[in-house]
Amino acid sequence: MKIHTMLSGVKTSSLTKELQQDREKNKSSQKTQTEGRADRVSLSSDSREAMETRQAHPRTVEDLRSERIEKLKYQIQSGTYTPDPERIAKAMFSAHRDSMI
Repeated sequence: MKIHTMLSGVKTSSLTKELQQDREKNKSSQKTQTEGRADRVSLSSDSREAMETRQAHPRTVEDLRSERIEKLKYQIQSGTYTPDPERIAKAMFSAHRDSMI
């Protein structure tokens, strides 16, 4: 839809043209500023070591979950499991709040 009204004595088509010219100038100036530059990432030795370990021993979420379940089963059977009442209450409150939304 074209609008042929006047805004403060200037036609909107000329405003659109000026806006387009400004956008083109900005694009060309951004290109010249970023030419010759390359993104770089440097990792600490700890990060590299952790990444290499993960790649050498990939573990899925399922593996981690089953390990956690086994640990909890052992703690319950041995009587060493102590639940955190505050954490349980927060989880219950959060679940209730989410169900209300």
